[in-house]
Amino acid sequence: MATEPQSPLEPLKTGRFAGRVAFAQLIRDSLAAAAAQDWNQLILCDASFEDWPLNERAVIDSLNAWARGAAHSPSSRPSTTASCACIHGS
Repeated sequence: MATEPQSPLEPLKTGRFAGRVAFAQLIRDSLAAAAAQDWNQLILCDASFEDWPLNERAVIDSLNAWARGAAHSPSSRPSTTASCACIHGS
């Protein structure tokens, strides 16, 4: 069952998490924050991405919103400023 991401203005949870459900929620929350906060870059790493909720409407909407954002465009931000999130599944 898919759940909605937390408010993108709330700080993301840090530290350890347990289980696939918590992992999927972390992905939803992180991608929603990336879109809302106009993160400069996303790096997503996993051998298979099978536990990632990439087919969920909320995740797709977040990725589309992030892609439409201007902050990750090289011409829109000074080179000395960068935002990056690394999300790694095991």
